[in-house]
Amino acid sequence: MISSHGSGGVRAPEALATGTVIASADAILADFVGALKMGLDPYVSRVNSAALKQIGLPRRYHIDGNLAVYPGWRNVHPVVVDATRKRSSWVSASRTLQPWLQQTDSERFPFKEPLNARANAILAPRVSHVDDDPTALSLLAFVNYLTEWIHRQLEAYRSLYDKDALRLQHVPLGLDLDSFATADYESATTELAPLRDLLHDTPPDANGLKWRYVGEAVLFEIARTIPCPFEEFVVGVDVARTIQFMNDYIGGVVVPVRRDESGRVTHQAERNLYLPQPNYLVLYDGKLIDVSKLEYVEYTDDMHRMWWKTIRSENDSARYDDGVVTFERHRDGTYVSIFGRQLFTLPLFWQAVNLDLNPGLKSELVTHAYTTFFQRTFSNFEALLEGRRIKIGSPWHVPSHAADTEPLPVETIGRQAVDLAQKYWPLVEGILKPDSASQPSFVDEHGFAHFPASSAGSEPTPNTVRTSWVNAATARKWADFWSEFSEAVRRDVDSSARRQGGVS
Repeated sequence: MISSHGSGGVRAPEALATGTVIASADAILADFVGALKMGLDPYVSRVNSAALKQIGLPRRYHIDGNLAVYPGWRNVHPVVVDATRKRSSWVSASRTLQPWLQQTDSERFPFKEPLNARANAILAPRVSHVDDDPTALSLLAFVNYLTEWIHRQLEAYRSLYDKDALRLQHVPLGLDLDSFATADYESATTELAPLRDLLHDTPPDANGLKWRYVGEAVLFEIARTIPCPFEEFVVGVDVARTIQFMNDYIGGVVVPVRRDESGRVTHQAERNLYLPQPNYLVLYDGKLIDVSKLEYVEYTDDMHRMWWKTIRSENDSARYDDGVVTFERHRDGTYVSIFGRQLFTLPLFWQAVNLDLNPGLKSELVTHAYTTFFQRTFSNFEALLEGRRIKIGSPWHVPSHAADTEPLPVETIGRQAVDLAQKYWPLVEGILKPDSASQPSFVDEHGFAHFPASSAGSEPTPNTVRTSWVNAATARKWADFWSEFSEAVRRDVDSSARRQGGVS
């Protein structure tokens, strides 16, 4: 039996005769043994780790065979593992780099895109032997880490100034709902109600916000009356989906567990993700807020209310993110109040700053953060009532069939170049083959071309190009450039059409 080892992986495979077959009726157990034979911790793989934690090994099993590490086996260098994982966070760039770094027989499997072929010819040979060449290892790590750094800067910019350019987050719930009883969903009512009373005598500020610290967590409450009849408001803003309607919600999943006789959700589990709060924390490597909750919803003729309690945070971004939102009938419309208990994990920089030493500054920052977040949340509610879009982020490509993958940036740029060439081809032809009306009467001693005035009532033809401001020699060079460029584009388009069977 021949296996592939070393840091090349599928990019630059290196064969090793292992003479071993691993067989099992349980796939997780087979992968577990395979890792041991490689001298690895079976939990080092993120996929295997999740499977081992959530599913586990068979209750009873027996391993028949030698578990010694394969002689001569080399595992992937830790730097390569770390750098590749970081690069993979930028999906489109990672997919773009893969063909550039892949060892490929270009004669048997030619690239469709000329840029991929050129980049592969330059980069792939230089990173093919990272286990034996420190320079190759350094170059590969540099490319991967640089890609991840650029991605972080782009994500920071988008989080602050262009949120629609972010990608929506798709995550599993991650909770075993069979392990929770009805009382677990409703426990938030008994836990949060006494905490809410602690704010009863705290005066609200000008924005209707009141807050205080309890056990390092922030207890807060903010309210607003929205001038919309209660019946219309609860139709436009479903209380069971309130968390999804809040500011900076970037993705998640909701699983209804129980409904009432009217079909309304009363018990549900939810995992939701928000951008770092406040948004400027993204500049300090602030994490997405990722929390899973159990929720309980109450309905009366004059009130809709949802309670939620945090069960876990997949990325340890929050210890508490509990709350209750209430929609109540009011003489001036609908009274909306939101109470919560929150304790988020600060980035290392802000932990080091230790704002507790400057309580005045810390109070100002907390007040500003909560006021901004919930003002935008209330604006989202109003936008929903008006039928306007509130979601941030762009969806991922949805394939129509197995081979329908999202276009790579290289393909997109190539397609745009062809579209531009086709769109402006008439202008190019006008430059290359001007009609008689566009011929100059004379060229002066300074090299400027002069054209006769149009006759009365006549209009210039679509291809007429006025170039009296252009030096004649420059105009000739410009025309030569466009002629060569357009011909090259035509050749690439024709060549691409003939190479449909190539490798992307």
